[in-house]
Amino acid sequence: MMYKKQHRKHQQFKDDKASGWGRNIYRSRENKRFAGVCGGIAEHLNIEPWIIRLLFVGSFFMLGGLSVLLYIIAIFAIDKRPRHATVNMEYDEEQHQYRPRNAFKYGASTSSRLQKAKQRIDNALDRVKNMEAYVTSKQYELNKEFSRMQRGK
Repeated sequence: MMYKKQHRKHQQFKDDKASGWGRNIYRSRENKRFAGVCGGIAEHLNIEPWIIRLLFVGSFFMLGGLSVLLYIIAIFAIDKRPRHATVNMEYDEEQHQYRPRNAFKYGASTSSRLQKAKQRIDNALDRVKNMEAYVTSKQYELNKEFSRMQRGK
């Protein structure tokens, strides 16, 4: 009975590790100096890897061997990013493009996003009204007739 319980805990640990602990935390395959722990944390936080490495060196001076021990534990507790894994993406309203999900950057509030969407819809409606007014105008008919005459040459 005790063996099954330990086996279940061990399997749960392996599953959590393989899934990035549910937070998309993996050791980096590209940004690595030793084992990719600092690079993986930097990728997760969407910051430069040298910043995390600098913080690790600073923690070494403050915590001594404890920081090295924590790094070694992280090597075994954090899995390498799977080669086929897709990065969690989210839409950035400011940049109007998708970007990797960042742990600390929160999007705009719902009300401000709705306000921006309303503005975009209002702008689109204004453009459609202007196009409709032009297409139904005498100027459009005149331009269309000139265009047809030029092609007839």
